[in-house]
Amino acid sequence: VRVACSIVDSSEYSTDGCRFTTSQVPAAIPYAYDFENANEWNNWQTNNNQSSVNWYRGNAAASQGSYSIYVSNNNGTSIGSVFNTNVNTTAYRDFNFGATDTSCMLSFSAKVGHFNTSYSSDYCALAIVLEDPARILENSNDGFVSPWGNIHSNDVNVLSVINLDDTAWHDYDVVLDHVSGIKRIGFYWCNKLSSYYQLTDAAAIDNITIDYIACLRPSNLEGTAYATRADLSWNSSASAYLLHYRTSLDSTYNTIYTTSNTYTLTNLVPGGTNYTWAVQAICGADTSIMSEVATFSTECFNGTISSFPFVENFEGTIDCW
Repeated sequence: VRVACSIVDSSEYSTDGCRFTTSQVPAAIPYAYDFENANEWNNWQTNNNQSSVNWYRGNAAASQGSYSIYVSNNNGTSIGSVFNTNVNTTAYRDFNFGATDTSCMLSFSAKVGHFNTSYSSDYCALAIVLEDPARILENSNDGFVSPWGNIHSNDVNVLSVINLDDTAWHDYDVVLDHVSGIKRIGFYWCNKLSSYYQLTDAAAIDNITIDYIACLRPSNLEGTAYATRADLSWNSSASAYLLHYRTSLDSTYNTIYTTSNTYTLTNLVPGGTNYTWAVQAICGADTSIMSEVATFSTECFNGTISSFPFVENFEGTIDCW
């Protein structure tokens, strides 16, 4: 902006210039995109920290069909080339999940890439981010910085991180728990390199689908453990549940059916035994996917603190170690 002081006189332009980007028209759920249609790709946006590297839609790689999106530094002509150190780039799209909380499954095919280097500290990573479209996008910097901030920070809502040294396609499922309204999903790729290297392959994504999960999985698992019991609870409005639990030494879970979202486990192994547990909701004939896994450790058996003088020969039952 500059001031028009008169018809023939005006100030210099302001120094505090700024940029803005118009918002997307959010996609409806369910959503499916195999990147064969060029028009839908126009609804996606990208962000990068080096102008020579970005996500492109092209036919240099595909899990199925002819097209996918992939990271390239030659305008999408090929996937994989000589890359600078600490490159990152993000492709993102807005989605309308509706007015009420729901859970969805994000599925996609991807490969992360591989560098021609023997340095163990050099690797590629692909993170899936869920963010508010109203959050201001910032220019990415070197390192693990997305348009929303440091990818390792709690300030960024990272759903999953894929860190593989792999050139093969793999299928992935990511759960979006209790989402509503318009949300932005981003695919963030970065490399961590000590120098310039030739990529055997860079990141690529294909066959994205997002669909509702009819039976919502339980969330906010909490547990308080004692010597031989644990009081467990979780958030869910289902009428019945399958509670799965095991010790860290067991290979299979014990399963309990319950109609309450609270449960007390009894006859547990005392003395600091580590337990892992998770819950599934039962919705009529349908069962939800497994909740996130939670853990707890039992307390000492006798509930007392040892006093001096103290002797332990480890010949009998050890109940307070």
